[in-house]
Amino acid sequence: MSAKEKLSACNICQGEADLENEGGIQGYIGIIPFTLCVWCYAGMTDMVESMCENCQLENVSHENVRVFK
Repeated sequence: MSAKEKLSACNICQGEADLENEGGIQGYIGIIPFTLCVWCYAGMTDMVESMCENCQLENVSHENVRVFK
């Protein structure tokens, strides 16, 4: 199995990750290839935002908040 084929499966749910048509994210964590399908990426983003105190504050200056996409 080539590196590209390994990256086509989501690392969380093992489902097919169609990055071109559905979305998701693909990259590396250190030197480890990592792929998230659109559903797991959305879930991970929601979880991080719910745990981030700065994301929950209504009057936060945009200068102090980093947006990762």
